[in-house]
Amino acid sequence: MKKLFLILFLLGTAFGFSQYKYFVYTSDHNSAPVFTITRGGNVKYSGVNTEYKDFFKNYSIQQFSQAFPASPREHDLNVYILETTNGNLMGNMINEFGNLFIKYDDISNDTVELCSYPNDYGSTSPVSNVGVFNRVDLDYLEAPTAWDIRTGQNMTIVMSDSQINSNDPDFVGKTSFYNTTSGPANSHGTGTSAIAAAQGDNGYGTTGVCYDCSIVGTTYGYSAFNNFLELAQQGVKVFNMSWAYFHSSPIQAMQDVINTLVEEYGVILIASAGNRTSFQTPTDFIYAYGSTDNFYPQYTGEQYGYPASYDGVISVSAVAHTYEINDPNNTTTTSPLGFQYQVGIKDSFSPLVNVDDPNNPIGVIHHGWASSNENNGISISPNGLVGLATSNEYVDLLAPGFNIMRYNLFSNGEGISYYPYVSTSASAPFVTGTAALMLDRNSCLTPNEIDNILKLASKDIEQGTLNQNFLGKIGAGKLEIGNSVVFVDEMSKSTGNAVIKDHEFYRFNFELYNIQNTLTISNVQFTEACTVDFKAKKSIDVTPGSLFKPGTSSFVNLSIDNTIPECNNTSSRTTINNKGKDEVLDTLKDLGDEYNIAPTVISDFTEIYKKNLSNTEVFNIEIYNLQGQKIYSKSKINTNRVNLDLSKLSSGIYIARGFNEQNENVLVKKIIKI
Repeated sequence: MKKLFLILFLLGTAFGFSQYKYFVYTSDHNSAPVFTITRGGNVKYSGVNTEYKDFFKNYSIQQFSQAFPASPREHDLNVYILETTNGNLMGNMINEFGNLFIKYDDISNDTVELCSYPNDYGSTSPVSNVGVFNRVDLDYLEAPTAWDIRTGQNMTIVMSDSQINSNDPDFVGKTSFYNTTSGPANSHGTGTSAIAAAQGDNGYGTTGVCYDCSIVGTTYGYSAFNNFLELAQQGVKVFNMSWAYFHSSPIQAMQDVINTLVEEYGVILIASAGNRTSFQTPTDFIYAYGSTDNFYPQYTGEQYGYPASYDGVISVSAVAHTYEINDPNNTTTTSPLGFQYQVGIKDSFSPLVNVDDPNNPIGVIHHGWASSNENNGISISPNGLVGLATSNEYVDLLAPGFNIMRYNLFSNGEGISYYPYVSTSASAPFVTGTAALMLDRNSCLTPNEIDNILKLASKDIEQGTLNQNFLGKIGAGKLEIGNSVVFVDEMSKSTGNAVIKDHEFYRFNFELYNIQNTLTISNVQFTEACTVDFKAKKSIDVTPGSLFKPGTSSFVNLSIDNTIPECNNTSSRTTINNKGKDEVLDTLKDLGDEYNIAPTVISDFTEIYKKNLSNTEVFNIEIYNLQGQKIYSKSKINTNRVNLDLSKLSSGIYIARGFNEQNENVLVKKIIKI
């Protein structure tokens, strides 16, 4: 008999018995049957009730146990989890013992969905993927939480930078240019654009923050601003500037044109704060210029990078993100001054931290290694000044800027590497991608609201002793991509609850007038020069631990207004009339809104179909290789579905373009031939 049971068990495994799983609601958990585990892994009724014994012996049960045994509440204790291979068990239990088993929820087909990880996320992804970079930076910012809500399919961002390699698979089909052209792979623009919007979930390379965003590359420097005006007039809202001029005071013409961009066109401008430390002195400085008998610092005193320091621009500086203090995977070095220090400590503005005493400022600013001229040994920085990102009162946020992936080198075929020094050029596009995701969720957000939400949703890292030397100089906090997009999602829903939590604000003016339901303020302090003006449609809830104590020049106003209008979210991908474009493909509107192509990873065939079967519009299809050469076409298609035989194509990545008789794009999709 034992042999027969084994055979039946193996047959059941081989033929895949269906598995059923339920939440079972009982009237009294004290009366529920008790089961014990058998050697075979099933459970068996172990009580003395003969009715239960006779009933349950006819069924195969893998689990019957309380779902929430730790709960102090009776109704939770009355809920059980039941797993079985018998589909009729649950109904028969209610028919037989209806006084105890009241009802059930069938959860057999429910699957746990992790946060939305694209298939090219990298080594820290909990799901299988082909990403080549370690994206602990995106883990640190909780980006996957945001992707549960938006990935940027309706958004276009402008990268004001050096050239972008539009032939790279993470940019092809989604990148166009305005008053500039595509350029070499190993360029600054390729690296920053990858952080903001490298195509995600395409089985290649890596993923950007707003990975379904399209990209418009344009020039940088003063000459870029007229391009910004023209692009803003075409409807683009989000601009990244990973560059900086350094001078002691703002230029009026630049401030004026920025005001025009923000006030006339509602654009969001994000810029790198800069890579110059504000802590150099005539004796403690990092770089020496001149002859060996005339060493001097390039600059001293507080540093201001522009355009980041202009009003109306979100200024982003750098924060470390890689390790906890004393992580055994991190290298520890002994300073000549005797203390131990490590690099890349999470939430630290300085890349170097005294791990023996992280509260000691000497480990924050000075690492103890005196720089010297190799030729004559003249000491340049007797205290070993650390190379820091720019810090000043105009910095708004911090984002990862150390140990960042060098996608430009990867795109150039030079392998996988990470930039070991400070780079606020990398920090800004994290915020740019986040702003695009926020605007994708709610197209009615103003530049001021975007700025306010990014700060209110940030993690407060300024108040800790780790960053005590930078108080008032490193912005509101560390960027939280997930929190920022979740906040926008909640504030935009009629049943939502937008939450501000765990922060001390002593400066900045906050205005939010369009909370569609409830705003909750939990353990937040608004004090000193911080102004608060919040308006919600239903309620504003303030929990214990929160404090409102404005100074003489600030105020607090919390109000309810049930007439707040809803946002008609009409955001759509912007059509750019390109100048100087050297690509065959133009990333235009409605990418897949009406048409789709599946599968996109193929060996021979794929199919294009119309989502709206009543649409009889004639369309055409063309296939391009990554060099922009047309290698396949099919014209005047007037059916709802059409098969494409691509069996003769060699393995590689291709772009399918569908367009109507007016030559308007209706579909741009990447196809991977294996």
